[in-house]
Amino acid sequence: AACRLILENTHWQIRLLSKSALLKMVAEGLSDYRDRVIFGLSTGTLNDGLAACFELYASSPTARLRTLHWLQDQGYRTYAMVCPNLPQEDYGQFARTAAEAVRVERCERVWTEVLNVRGKSLANTSAGLVAGGFTREAELLERVSGPRNRAAWEEYARATFLAHAAVVP
Repeated sequence: AACRLILENTHWQIRLLSKSALLKMVAEGLSDYRDRVIFGLSTGTLNDGLAACFELYASSPTARLRTLHWLQDQGYRTYAMVCPNLPQEDYGQFARTAAEAVRVERCERVWTEVLNVRGKSLANTSAGLVAGGFTREAELLERVSGPRNRAAWEEYARATFLAHAAVVP
């Protein structure tokens, strides 16, 4: 309702970002404004089990990608938000796989981010990964976390962005 009100009373464009596959319903409700709305689904990992460890209450990556592809196939404007990116053993391989999954050639823009550092978010993410059985991913996160690991964090961020920059046109 808020988006429709804005679109009916302004010339503005709207960018919507979600972690919910229900974004499809929003798009259907705004189909008469498809030239002024761009839709994105945040997808930082493609593994449903891994995402469930730290993206609580979000639709699975599989469901989000299914919605993104539906939006693209129906002619809606889309963008990719590849985030949050966990530390990787092979940043290039992850970036190539993610670019293919979001179909970057059908996205107007691509954004990417590393994990957000807020409060206990890194510790909670690490604990969730361990609880979910993703101990290797937790170890990689631990290597870049904490005040004494600033150089490792900088390298993680740099490697993430350079890998995506290499595969996004």
